[in-house]
Amino acid sequence: GREVRAGLPSLSERDIARRCDDLARPLVPQIETLAGPSPDSVTANLAASLHGSARPFDQLHAIGRICLGFGYERGDSRMALAAALILVGAGQAGYAEVPSHHLRIGLGTPGGAAAAAAWMAMALAALERGSPPVLGQDLRIAALRAATNERPGAAPGRQRAPPDPGRR
Repeated sequence: GREVRAGLPSLSERDIARRCDDLARPLVPQIETLAGPSPDSVTANLAASLHGSARPFDQLHAIGRICLGFGYERGDSRMALAAALILVGAGQAGYAEVPSHHLRIGLGTPGGAAAAAAWMAMALAALERGSPPVLGQDLRIAALRAATNERPGAAPGRQRAPPDPGRR
């Protein structure tokens, strides 16, 4: 988020906070029930809503990235989660990793292991289709797959990889 904000010298921290709060507020109902509907359903609803807005997607990507970073800097997990949902709804499915982590530990939304796995599956599928990693280093697919212990192509929660006999 900081590198994107650096390109917006005319916006004060207060302006950014106000814009990010305005972005997050309408998503509170989706955030509070995020463990219920499928990621595809949430994404479809968000995408339809975003297509109906007057903002071009490049603007949504920029404000989403700014608010994701700003939310984490401020310790506002709901703002960060709302920003990630905007990014996913705007076609950046790699950001589905964010709701997965939030759901896994119940950060800013009620937790849910099955929902976390479904959001992570969406993020992994995006990475495997060639989307760039959104939260850091280029070797995230293997790390994320190891963290969820899933085999490539497996449905979330099914076909767990066999335990590594060398690990104890």
